[in-house]
Amino acid sequence: MKTWTFVISKKLSPDQMGTLVRLGTEFVKGWTAHEKSLDARFSVYKDHIIVVTVNEAHHEASGCSIDKLTRFMKDAGSKFQADLLDRMHIVYETAAGLAVAKTGEIRQLLSSGTINGDTTIYDLSDATGPDPASWRKPLRDTWAKKYLVPA
Repeated sequence: MKTWTFVISKKLSPDQMGTLVRLGTEFVKGWTAHEKSLDARFSVYKDHIIVVTVNEAHHEASGCSIDKLTRFMKDAGSKFQADLLDRMHIVYETAAGLAVAKTGEIRQLLSSGTINGDTTIYDLSDATGPDPASWRKPLRDTWAKKYLVPA
């Protein structure tokens, strides 16, 4: 199973989210590689993480098919005025649910106490499977640990 993840940079309205899921589902139903249909799924996890999977046992995605996915994400981002391709976003858990921030804001979030080393973030750099629960890690156990200042 090949997995791609994309962070939705802003909160979408329920109508926008419904449209995004409908468009994404339509896209993967017609998604092909070398004129062969891909066995693919499109979903959104907790309103912030788009998850696209391809069953590579059926047929593998190719460079051209990945380009089609990137183009779809770019167009969808434009439609909803949200950046879906910026890999410089982090998704972290708060008492109110998931939140999104730019990686450049991590130091500020740490110094303000909004997040700390124990804050659960979704390590999408390690998102090799389709289960978002496996991406949940304390910040101190991810690439973002470099922002922690030793006591």
